[in-house]
Amino acid sequence: EYLSGSSHAMSPDSGRPYVIDSSNLKDEYLRNWLRNTLLKDVKQKNPAVIKDMCRTAEIIREEDDYLEIIVTKTLMRLISRKSAGTIELFLRPLETTEKPILRRLLRRAVHATESLRGISFVHIEDIIKLIKGGRAGDGLDLPREIRVIRDYSILKITSEKPVKIARYELESRGEVSIKEAGLIIRSSPEERGAEPGDGKFTVMLDADEIKFPLIIRSRAAGDCFFPFGFAKRKKLQDFFVDEKISRDKRDGVPIVVSGNDIIWVAGYRSDDRYKVTDKTEKIVRLEMRKL
Repeated sequence: EYLSGSSHAMSPDSGRPYVIDSSNLKDEYLRNWLRNTLLKDVKQKNPAVIKDMCRTAEIIREEDDYLEIIVTKTLMRLISRKSAGTIELFLRPLETTEKPILRRLLRRAVHATESLRGISFVHIEDIIKLIKGGRAGDGLDLPREIRVIRDYSILKITSEKPVKIARYELESRGEVSIKEAGLIIRSSPEERGAEPGDGKFTVMLDADEIKFPLIIRSRAAGDCFFPFGFAKRKKLQDFFVDEKISRDKRDGVPIVVSGNDIIWVAGYRSDDRYKVTDKTEKIVRLEMRKL
């Protein structure tokens, strides 16, 4: 007991033994000074103050409990998607939420996502500024490789690295697994009159106009194509903006290329120059699905 700096005593109320830590009697620590000196002096001069402080503390606890209930119910409605490394929240309700509640919502959302825990108060304030004053595509880079992205309708907080498509070759009758994106793209000959597909995940193109093998890659600077249904050339960057594809996801969109031409932005639109017409003799079907 002497070596540990503590001693044992008996509680007068319960008669049970308890330990007295000698460090609690020293004013070296702020908490001890507040308890042993400041509060003691206040109690001597005005005993009612202590009761008022206790009453105020109880009120604060009750109000804090009530706010936490509101935050819990609100957060359940705000979560769009959640995983161990990412949480996505619907943006529009966040934009109109008052800061005191918004701070709690963000802290709770971060704490509920394992790899995001540890974001500090100053980072929460930066996220609020992004919500209230940012534009679609704006983002924050936080410590521990955590990123915050203000999407068109979603606020995404993540520690996961963005997907970037590698380079692949696809033959006229073949299949490619894009493991980094969890996708498969298949090419196969098709007969005229077959089901045309949805024009996004399945497209029918003029095989005589295409040079095989096709190249599948991520976007590149200066990319342009002629979106199906439009007669004009369009920058891929502008197309992504029009389709409201966030910057964080653009490198994960497979771009299918024949020669120097983009023939399909997989999952979104084919190129109008390679569409099937009455003069088309050979047709190729391109399909994309999840692994």
